[in-house]
Amino acid sequence: MPTTEQELLLLLGVNELFTKRTLCLLCYNEFSYDNKFCPQRCSTDRSSIACIYDSNVELIIQKIIARQSSNFNEHKKNIYNNTDYEKTKDIPFGTLYQYVLKQNGYQDLISLLLHADGIGITSSTKLKMWMLSGSIVELPAKLRSRQCNMVIISIWIAYIEPPAKLWLNYSVNKLQIIKDQGIDILNVNHKLIIFGITGDCPASSLIINFINHNGYFSCWLCFIEGEHMNKKRQYRYDTVRLRTTDQYFKLSKKAELTQSNIRGHLGESVLNNILDVEFPEAIVLDYLHVSLLGHAKLIILSVYKQLKPAQRKELNSYLRNQFFPRKLLQQKVTIN
Repeated sequence: MPTTEQELLLLLGVNELFTKRTLCLLCYNEFSYDNKFCPQRCSTDRSSIACIYDSNVELIIQKIIARQSSNFNEHKKNIYNNTDYEKTKDIPFGTLYQYVLKQNGYQDLISLLLHADGIGITSSTKLKMWMLSGSIVELPAKLRSRQCNMVIISIWIAYIEPPAKLWLNYSVNKLQIIKDQGIDILNVNHKLIIFGITGDCPASSLIINFINHNGYFSCWLCFIEGEHMNKKRQYRYDTVRLRTTDQYFKLSKKAELTQSNIRGHLGESVLNNILDVEFPEAIVLDYLHVSLLGHAKLIILSVYKQLKPAQRKELNSYLRNQFFPRKLLQQKVTIN
């Protein structure tokens, strides 16, 4: 009979996908996951401990591609021929991806678009979970974002926001090894490409090592400086000066050396050495947060106010009877 969890998983033929490690948030010392407190005896408070779960990225990618092999191979042919049958203008048919493909001699690629996000685990405590995951760009868009096809890279569970380099140093080193060796999938060695990073503003700023969205130089792509007016940070402009790759590199390097804020940069990103697309082109703006939760919401409300009462009632009736995915909504939708 198995006496440990590892022995039980081995007996059942279940692969262990995660490596567990524990970090003291006071002295930044890593210690065994089985220990409840830091060996340096910094504190006996559990809130000073972070639990980190680093995944076996290579194995997860192999399992996903093996399961989706027919869709993967078919879509890859369309990508290499730059044939967008569905006219979606999806990432693989864009200029940047096609440039990366050409730079790598049209060899077999597995590209990851990284995504970072954080969420409170319970409402009764401040315990939070942060996750870095990746979606496989070579899968069709309708399959790419499904939960079963997402590549979990690392999970951070603690009472504070993670220091990106302490959290992701192990995973980044592992990704670099995979990039150097390639991934064997269906008897073919594929080169791993880290295409970019996306997420909401707090999560992206954490990974990029940039000031938050309410700072004075908070835009990742340009040099617009905010003004504090009427108790709000406002970003007025006549012309826009975009950040170039060279400027991005020099400013982040200077911020790293001086440990200060240099026009929004707080230092170098933990992803610097593994990205195949340089900053700021590697930053993919999140459509949900940038458009749907901002401008689109204001436009809908503005149009709604211009409707007659009977038209508003009819529109709300249509929305109440509209079927939405269950995990998307918890209650019936109306605009008012």
